[in-house]
Amino acid sequence: MNRTRIYAMATSIVVLLAAFTLAAGPSAADGGAPPEYREQAEARIQQVMDELGITPEQHEEIKKLREADRERNEDLRESMKAKREALKEELDKPAPDEGRLKAIIDEMSSVFKAQAEMKVNGILSMKKILTPEQDQKLREKMEKDMAERKRMWKERMKGHGPGHGMGPGHGMGPGMEEGMGPAFEDPPENGE
Repeated sequence: MNRTRIYAMATSIVVLLAAFTLAAGPSAADGGAPPEYREQAEARIQQVMDELGITPEQHEEIKKLREADRERNEDLRESMKAKREALKEELDKPAPDEGRLKAIIDEMSSVFKAQAEMKVNGILSMKKILTPEQDQKLREKMEKDMAERKRMWKERMKGHGPGHGMGPGHGMGPGMEEGMGPAFEDPPENGE
């Protein structure tokens, strides 16, 4: 396998793992964001709990569950960060060791698996804490929120993507209809 192909394969895997890691990573409320975002997330969590009619006992169980997951999640995030750095360092070498790259990718896969298992176990634990009605209401709320985020994302991305180009204001300068800039403009006629 040539070096370019190894690099492309490893890069693709890292990008996918990073995307999954972010998706499975901590929420802002779990310490994965600056304090102001954590405060907003905590307020949002409290709002959802109020909407679901969470009892004080359920609230305490959920709090314990989140606290137990927080430290483990932080350990997994740090481990994934170290593995990504090791992969980058190996790929940056003039002659990367294919065996070492494979070993790092295997380690990253193990960390991702642990993160996914933790996420699933957290969901299963929540299902044990919530009543069936609360669980259904929570799933409906999450689907609604996800649809709203998707709608907002599409709205923000309007005019971008295939066939639309970067457009003005994205670091590329004016579009073709506005000219190509001074270096590409026609020279002035008759000394203008």
